[in-house]
Amino acid sequence: MELIIVDEQGKRDLIVGKKDIEKSFQKKPFLHLVFNKKKWIVTFCSISKRFFVMDKEVFDSFGRFFLAKNRKLPFRKLLPYFQFFSPIITSKCNSECSYCFGRGGKRKGTSSSWVVLKSAIDYISKQNKPISVIFASPGEQTNDFKLFRKTLSYIKKKLKIKNIMISTNGTGRSDRYLQIIDNFDIFQISFDGPPEIQDEQRSLKGGGRSSAIVERTIKELVKKNKKFVVKTVVTNLHKGKEEYFFRYLYNLGVEKVILSPVRSFGGGEAYLEKIKEKQLQSFSTFSLFKTELKMKELCNSFGLKSNLIIERSLGEKKTHYCTLGHFFNVGADGNVSTCPAYSDKDDFDIYKGMKDLLIGRFNYQNKRFEIDKKKVEKLRNIHKKAKCFDCDFKLCWGGCPLNNLKENKDITIPDKKSCTLTKKETYELLKSFAEERVIKIKPCLIERNKKLFYSMQFNEFELGKLRKNNTQNVSKKSFFIRFDPIKQDFDSLLKRIVLLSKKNEKKITLFLFSPISLERLNFQTSVIFKKFLFDLKKNKVLFKITKPVKITDTSLEKEDEFYKDFSIPKTCFECLEMFKIKNNRIEYCNGAKGPKINEVFDREGIYSIFGNMNDKKCYNYNE
Repeated sequence: MELIIVDEQGKRDLIVGKKDIEKSFQKKPFLHLVFNKKKWIVTFCSISKRFFVMDKEVFDSFGRFFLAKNRKLPFRKLLPYFQFFSPIITSKCNSECSYCFGRGGKRKGTSSSWVVLKSAIDYISKQNKPISVIFASPGEQTNDFKLFRKTLSYIKKKLKIKNIMISTNGTGRSDRYLQIIDNFDIFQISFDGPPEIQDEQRSLKGGGRSSAIVERTIKELVKKNKKFVVKTVVTNLHKGKEEYFFRYLYNLGVEKVILSPVRSFGGGEAYLEKIKEKQLQSFSTFSLFKTELKMKELCNSFGLKSNLIIERSLGEKKTHYCTLGHFFNVGADGNVSTCPAYSDKDDFDIYKGMKDLLIGRFNYQNKRFEIDKKKVEKLRNIHKKAKCFDCDFKLCWGGCPLNNLKENKDITIPDKKSCTLTKKETYELLKSFAEERVIKIKPCLIERNKKLFYSMQFNEFELGKLRKNNTQNVSKKSFFIRFDPIKQDFDSLLKRIVLLSKKNEKKITLFLFSPISLERLNFQTSVIFKKFLFDLKKNKVLFKITKPVKITDTSLEKEDEFYKDFSIPKTCFECLEMFKIKNNRIEYCNGAKGPKINEVFDREGIYSIFGNMNDKKCYNYNE
């Protein structure tokens, strides 16, 4: 009996013996069956975000009893107070995004008043509990900057803030953003990337171009070393331009991006219908999710941290994707909704069922809020009636309550289309996690038709040799470069590589550096080599070191930090050149032939064969 538990960082814990394996299931993991491969059954616990990889004996004895299907989600205790507070400063917007769920630029919009906002803050403060504060709506919250700053200041004075975030379209004045950004844990800029995509999807009201304004904002924030995150809505315009998207944001200095789909929700529904009419049968919402995965992989592989909106449901014991009964959203008109999509009464026409999610209003005569506490309590417990108990996923609890009301006129009956898509996308995401953390075969080198490729899960780059003076007609090529770190003229090499890297700003030119020296570099040579890598990074060159290279630094701590910063392999197991795949068979770096690729489960299996060879011709960094 064998059980392997793999955490988020890919660290493996092998457990053998029935007693120890039984202990591993005592916390009752909430398991989803990802796939069967060879003798292993791969499952994912959506609460701990760990993989449980087990043989059939362990699965039959333990694992099958903890599969999510036909189990209730082990909820955390529901807190009897509002956990989220969203004061809508204004529902007016200066942008006209084509997919905006609230039709921001097309609605008339209105601004709130200080008496409403102050009263709302005073009401929430009486809870005397930590609360998450959110500035976001179809309106651009910083447009009424004076009212916004007054509200923000009063919130910081009166509330116990757990965390605070703002979502802005980035078209405001940079100096104003710089005045407020340090107040936020999350400063989010909605930006879809390259100008031709941004300007078509997120134009200014009236059709003006927004890309140059947002780009200027981002450059100013980067210049001042401010922390922010970009949120991108992925559409059909990003398909085929995934590399361009990454290069554009990376060159701007963006460090983190959240990728989100267009959902059939509010204004997004009309947007998707238009695309379907144009593309007929060739369009599918799921195909856009594949584009998200490609974009995410490129970002995370080459220095831009990225995640998907759908990942929010993993690792949480929440009742549903939404926050019914726990979200206090004060519309610009004084109405209070438990739905984060509400901003003013125009939303009653945009969303069927929005009135069902109103929980109170501001009484302008008495200058106080009147909240329907019975309705709030009912919404906080609505999950107990949700028709999700025969579902093998359950984490979304039917997705958006408004969609449930629109499609089924019942908040407890999930929208089938939404359910199907959510499960399909989530299992595709879990498969990608399993390949990344458990299988670990990719990225790898593949030889196909006498050409060498750097192959990832969703992206692949053809590799060419770097020949003398070959700086012409190579825009589609990436390069595999063998070099001797002791003898190499790094200054000359740097100039050529930077020139090649900038040949095509819309595609990725990747450089794989393969060190041929087995000797540990002395301190002086290490300094030169390190400077070369830092210069590459400074010039936005995308590269990987394929094999272990031994440097000498002033301390082991600094040495270790350097290896982590540049993802340099230290062992044969980590080495990109340990093997390549040729004709669907493993071929090791010493020329030995291994098994067919479909005959091995993971990188551990590939390495175990190689590790037993006497002539493996490699070394361990620590030797």
